[in-house]
Amino acid sequence: RNLKVVLLTMSNRLGVKMSELAARSGVSGSTIKHYIREGLLPDSAVRTSKNMAWYDEQLVERIIAIKQLQKTHYLPLKVIKEILSKPGTGSRDTFLGLQAGLAALDTLDARSFDELQDEGLDQGDWADLKTLGLVAADDERVQGQDLELVKLLVLARKRGFTKKVLPVSVLKEYQTAVEALVRFEWRILTTTVQRAPANENKALAQESVSLGEALVSTLRRRLLLPVMGQMHPDLNHSNRDVNET
Repeated sequence: RNLKVVLLTMSNRLGVKMSELAARSGVSGSTIKHYIREGLLPDSAVRTSKNMAWYDEQLVERIIAIKQLQKTHYLPLKVIKEILSKPGTGSRDTFLGLQAGLAALDTLDARSFDELQDEGLDQGDWADLKTLGLVAADDERVQGQDLELVKLLVLARKRGFTKKVLPVSVLKEYQTAVEALVRFEWRILTTTVQRAPANENKALAQESVSLGEALVSTLRRRLLLPVMGQMHPDLNHSNRDVNET
């Protein structure tokens, strides 16, 4: 019994096993090891033998955050790594604020694949979305940002944007373009939010999610016609004709 107590005390000091990290975070051990190899998690395991390693249990929160940003919000690992490794006071609170803000915008609604088909989802579109990594590969339950994206695609199809006009591959190009915007927003956010008192970082970052979406939408509407006019000067003549009419 005394030996058991000693071993339990030692394990508490050393940390938790990989299986425990996986169970608590809902992320497989192989994925956690991949995060470590990619530098998203510190390789700070205490190894007591060739086949035994102990990990800091505080990694659970970070693992969940990485998976949420990767799976739900489609941020690639290199972007997540940049966010997590950003130097400066308050980076962690800023990150947690973003996470809370995104979660607040997520829909609680959910659909099965069969229900989405009844609403107009094309099976080929769904297959393309999964192949391109734009949605989680789960035919049983579609929710969160996956559901929002699917609903937008269904709406586009109903409004005449056929597969020829709007192939799913274009959505992947949109995601790539938006990735650059996400990087820019993080740089701006860490510069502006972290000027505030440390105890306000998380709240300000959380508010920035919805405010940022409104800002991007407004600027896009404002720039759409002027930029198109710059790219295609002949359109300016047509626009003047319409205004004169």
